[in-house]
Amino acid sequence: MKWVRKTICIFLGLAMISSTALAEIPNYTVIIGNKSFALKYANDEKNIKEIRDALKKNTGKIIIKTKNKWFENNGEIFHELSSLPRVIYTDENGNRCEYKEGNGDKIKGGILSIELVNSNTIRIKFTQALDKQWISNRENFLINGVELTEEDIITYNEEEGYVQIKLHKKVKNSVELSLKNIKNLYGEILHEEFKKKIVPKSESSSTSGGSSYSGSSHSGGNSNSTINVESIVLNETELKMRLTSKYQLTTQVLPLNATNKALTWKSSNTSVATVDKNGKVVATGVGISVITVESTNGKTAKCNVTVLPIPVDSVTLQKEKSIELGEKAQLVAKIYPSNATNKNLTWTSSNFQIISVDNDGILMAKELGTVTITAESNNNKVATCVVKSVPKNNTLVVNIINNKAVINIVDITESEKFMNLKIMNKVNGNLELIQDYELNPDKMEIKLELNPGVYTGEINIGNSRRFKIKTFSID
Repeated sequence: MKWVRKTICIFLGLAMISSTALAEIPNYTVIIGNKSFALKYANDEKNIKEIRDALKKNTGKIIIKTKNKWFENNGEIFHELSSLPRVIYTDENGNRCEYKEGNGDKIKGGILSIELVNSNTIRIKFTQALDKQWISNRENFLINGVELTEEDIITYNEEEGYVQIKLHKKVKNSVELSLKNIKNLYGEILHEEFKKKIVPKSESSSTSGGSSYSGSSHSGGNSNSTINVESIVLNETELKMRLTSKYQLTTQVLPLNATNKALTWKSSNTSVATVDKNGKVVATGVGISVITVESTNGKTAKCNVTVLPIPVDSVTLQKEKSIELGEKAQLVAKIYPSNATNKNLTWTSSNFQIISVDNDGILMAKELGTVTITAESNNNKVATCVVKSVPKNNTLVVNIINNKAVINIVDITESEKFMNLKIMNKVNGNLELIQDYELNPDKMEIKLELNPGVYTGEINIGNSRRFKIKTFSID
């Protein structure tokens, strides 16, 4: 917010003398979306929430007008005046009116509706801010051709934009309300004379329009005239969403006093995005959809919605793992978030000759050694695990024959030339015997003479096989 307000302040300081033309948007004005503010109003601290809301909803450029010159918020001169939207303008005092597209004329007319609130109160709603001096002059208000008296109370609600007349007596029968020389804030005459018949509810029929009347831009207008929708403004025209997320689109129907503001919503591709009757969009699938909102008279506005997949934020693996030579093992990766759209991983090994890995994270130990296994998501999130291939850990049973330990080694391959034998005292843990043997092909028998006791041990054949010797006793 600070950078926008700072820029607005800079342009405000360019000149202090206004040469505002009444027929078009005044000088020293900022346009944010379909809202326009006097720079003094925009830079007033008490209006900061309103300006922040306008900035939040705006998807286009911020345009600033100084002394009959237009600038973009970055300081570049703005030439495309024909592309300026229809805007609601707020002056430095908070009064509002409307301007047509392309820096156009202020919208004339002024009277939006006339309503008999109760039996002695008439409310007149205006589309523009009014001249307060005109309001204070009772000669401008007549009931059946007679000026209001001191007993009749006139009040002006600037925020809601209406004048309320509380009469000193009830309106029992039809009366004619006359307004003379209606002036807006800038002293422009909106109507030289405006007359409207006010009908109490007791007299009104189903076709009379009740106690609420539509105003017109000239005296004696048709109370049943229809004001068509001219355009619809969406708070977003381009929207990027994540799968399963929701977003509320909002609209502004122009002109503000359009008779029928009913809208319908539809999506060009409901498999990508759906929209309900209130404009709430739900992202249902990855892709592009166009959300269209349409008035009853065919005016439309569109928002292009791009639904993006839910990306993988992280992948994790256990840090280390051991696998016996010739065996398989499964590595399990955890993917966050769990609802990520694409959970496919690419698995690689730093050395496939030692340990390989397939597309499902299944390891195969081919040789002794250590490798790094990597799992990578489609958006380059990576996890690694250090995997070590170790010899098989089989158990040998020692046979005791004639009080001697006999160990039989079978299935010796030609590449297995040597064997290392260790025998430990099971009771005290002392190493009783360590000896290397040269292996005979196919089969080998080792006989050990040991003192009485309880023993265990291990045999390592080359670098590929390891055997634990089951505990045995010598009497």
